[in-house]
Amino acid sequence: MTSATQPVSASGRALHAMRANSQRLSIDSWRPYVGIVGVLLGAIMSTLGTRVTTLGLADLRGGLHVGFDEGAWMTTSFGVGQMLIGVCCPIWEAS
Repeated sequence: MTSATQPVSASGRALHAMRANSQRLSIDSWRPYVGIVGVLLGAIMSTLGTRVTTLGLADLRGGLHVGFDEGAWMTTSFGVGQMLIGVCCPIWEAS
């Protein structure tokens, strides 16, 4: 640092030293928090999707003209689709 840019007063020197020694937040320090928020959002969205499917199952069965036994497979296929997407997401993210 040149003499023209050095602080003049004692408080200026103290603030300048404090700023030089302070650690700045980097993206690596936020990574765990972003990951936790992503997992929580995924869990909430999965739960909401399952609830909507379960609550609307009677209307879906009526609209598709299927019985109770065939309608039970709709929630199963929805769950299988969610599991497959959950397995494939890390593969898409890695590439």
